[in-house]
Parts: sequence; structure tokens; C-alpha cells
Amino acid sequence: MDNKKKFVSLKTKLSIRFFTGMSIAIGLFFVLIFLFKVLLDDYFFNSTFIIDQEKKYVDSLQAYVSERNIAATDFAALRRWTEQNNITIFSVSRERVLLFDNSYMGNAPFSETDALQLHKTWKFFYEVTFADGPADVYIHKNFQRSYYQIATVAAAGISALAWALFFSFSFSRRIHYVLQLQSEITEQQANLEKEFTENGNDELRNLAGALNHMRDALLESKRNEKVRKKEQETLVLGMAHDLRTPLSGLLGYLELGKRNLGNPKAMDEYLSKAIGKTNQIRELSDKLFDHFLSNDEKTCILETSVSAYYALGDFLSDLCSQLEVSGFQVDSNSLKWFDINIRIDSDFMGRIFNNLISNIEKYADKNYPVTLSSLLSKDYFGIQLGNRIRESMDEVQGTRIGMQNMKKMMEQMCGQVDIERVQDLFRITLWFPVSNIDK
Repeated sequence: MDNKKKFVSLKTKLSIRFFTGMSIAIGLFFVLIFLFKVLLDDYFFNSTFIIDQEKKYVDSLQAYVSERNIAATDFAALRRWTEQNNITIFSVSRERVLLFDNSYMGNAPFSETDALQLHKTWKFFYEVTFADGPADVYIHKNFQRSYYQIATVAAAGISALAWALFFSFSFSRRIHYVLQLQSEITEQQANLEKEFTENGNDELRNLAGALNHMRDALLESKRNEKVRKKEQETLVLGMAHDLRTPLSGLLGYLELGKRNLGNPKAMDEYLSKAIGKTNQIRELSDKLFDHFLSNDEKTCILETSVSAYYALGDFLSDLCSQLEVSGFQVDSNSLKWFDINIRIDSDFMGRIFNNLISNIEKYADKNYPVTLSSLLSKDYFGIQLGNRIRESMDEVQGTRIGMQNMKKMMEQMCGQVDIERVQDLFRITLWFPVSNIDK
């Protein structure tokens, strides 16, 4: 079910969680501001904090007035004290008649309208003794402002921290997953026995999938290498066995020839047989060379696409000529050339036809013709050779390395080989991929 999750890129996830965290932080900020305001309002309203602060300034004013013998109507001196102490609102009144107000800049007497504020603030009056007698003083400095500012900064800090924590925790699983992949890569042994964990629906899962694909490819390569190594070991053992027989025969004929140096007729017979065994050994070594050469993928260079006749005509003509020289009849009545193009590697084709000629000469019955025909399927053009197998077979056989070489070389040319044997009938078909079909 995890594989069916809709893909969501890390960039998209980052954007979504960024703006989600921002929304949460902003909401939390306003909630905290509201809570802090309620708490501070309740504290300032139900405590003597403001009264205590105002009392300090009243005492300071009393000392200032007494020290300088200032009257309640000495506007310049009172304004100077107000500015020195950064007082927001400061008024002096006597019997509900306003004498001084720091917000009033004129020199004329106050009107009744200007004195209306006394009816709102008289509960917060403090008595101060001036040079011309006692008077009522009202002082307001907004002492609680700094606390509200601190609360605002605290709310902003908490909201920012909440944003950072949300952002961090929202990606903690993916970060943990990255660390898990790193650990799995570090702990992965040479045998690659463990799969990488695929989790999530983003680029990290795709990365884990790519690592698993790479792991599978490496395992497949190792398996193929084991198979190739086993095949080569089998081939070497088979070749060693096949070489032992002609080598033993060669040594035997040479020993007999050495013993009969004085008998020219016997000497000629033994030398002829020794040459035959040498040719068998050379043929096996050539096939072994072809086998390793055909396994080298870099040796195959397909040539330009040309007509099938132009590509294969000379090879087939040489095959027919050599078989006729060797005493075989060739029936090519079923060989037809179609309007198609194919691509080959001339070096590989030469080796393939040499193998075909060698196999026919060794195993075919000369009393029956070798048939040569052509086939055409949807995507492939085929050349088919057929012969009847003779009853007495040559002793050098068993590894079938020649057939293996032909298969390898045809595969490298993107073709294939079909081999059929029914009782004493043998057919081999070389299939070449068609480059184009002219209609």
C-alpha cells in the first residue's frame, strides 16, 4: 500500500510545512498577547503597584518643591520637573480649580472646560505642600507600559520557538530516514545481502529505490559472473580432455616414427597421422581463441546497413566453393534474396562461416546434399543450412565450443542461432535483425 502513495516532492513538503508553521506561530502569538494582557491588567488593577510607583514621584516632587520653595503657580519650575522625570500627565489644582497642566502651553488662566478633567481624576490626587500652600497633584506615567512590551517580546519569542520546533519535528522522520539510509549504506557488506529500506513518497524513497536497483544489478552481475566462471571452468576441463586424446596420439605416432626411421613407408604413414593430430589440436585451440574473443563485447563493430545479398553473398559463395572442393554437393535452390537490409560484423561472419564449414566437413554425410535456404519473418532474415549426419563421427567432439562461439558472435550482432537435430538430420539457422524492408 505504501507504493501507491501519491508522490510529493521535498520542495512541496518544505513549503507546506513552512507556511503551516508560520500560521501556527502567528495564531499562537495573538493568543499569548491576549493572555498576557489579561494577566497584566488583572495584576495592575488588583495590586498597589501603580500607587506605589506614583507615590515615589510624589515624594520626589515634594522634595523638589521644598528645596526650591516653588509655588503651585510656578509653571516654569513645574514644567522643568515634569520633563526631567518624563511624566506623561501632570496637573496641579486647588479646591478643584486647575492651576497647572503640563499639556497646556499657554500663560492665560485655565477655563472651566480645561478643568473638567479634575472630575475624572480626583480619586488619584496626592497632596503636596507648595510655597503658597497645599495643592492637589495628579501624576500619570504609564508605569506598566514596559511590562506590556516585555510580554509582547516574550510572545514573539515563544511563537518563533514554536515555529522552529514544528518545522524541526515535522521533518524529524525524514531526517531519521536519511540517517537510516546512511547507516544501511555503511553497514552493507560486500555480498549486498540486505535491501535498502524504501519509505515515504518523495525523492528520498526514489533514492532508496535507485539504490535497490543498483544493488539488484550488482547481484545479477555477480551471479552472471559465477555462471560465466563455471562455464569457463567446464570449458577448460572439456578442452583439456579433448586435447589429451590427440596429444596422446601425436606423441604415439612420433615415437613410432622415431623407431622406424629406416622404414620410409612406415615413417610416411606415421608422419601423416601425426600431422592429422596436429591439425586437430590447432582446430581446438582456434575454437578456444574464438570463444574468448566472442565474449569481448568491444570487438563487435556493426557495419553500415546494406542489402542482405551484399552482406552475405560472398560468405555463402565461399562456403559453397569450399564444400564442393571437399566433395559435398550443395543444394541452394531455396536460397532467395529479399529486398531487405541487415548489419553485420565482417570479422565475426568470417569466423562463423569457418565454423560452419568445419562442422559440415567433420560431421556431414557426403552421400547427401547440403541444403542452403533463406527465411524471412517480421523482424528477422535467416540463412539455414541442413545436412545429414554421417554414421562414423570424428573423435574430436564433446565441448561443442564451435556452436557456443557462433551463438555468442550472433548475439553480439543482435541476432540469434537456432539449432535442430532430428535423428540423423541437422539444421542450423542464422537470424539477422532486419534494418528496413523496402516495399
